[in-house]
Amino acid sequence: MDVSSHALESYDVLSRPPPDVPIATPTLPEALRSLGLRRTAADLADSSARATRSRWSPAVFLEEPGSAAPKIR
Repeated sequence: MDVSSHALESYDVLSRPPPDVPIATPTLPEALRSLGLRRTAADLADSSARATRSRWSPAVFLEEPGSAAPKIR
């Protein structure tokens, strides 16, 4: 198959959305739900308030959902 570089450039330009069309970006709770983190998405407001009040570092904030999960043995 012989494809010229000009044909590839034309395809690339045609495949992009026009610049005035907004791209839908999911909210953080929606993104967490899509990753299967339903409880984290539901508790996001409470967790962020607790992190702000306790002045948690970003690392502690990210570890918190895992520490709240029940231990399975």
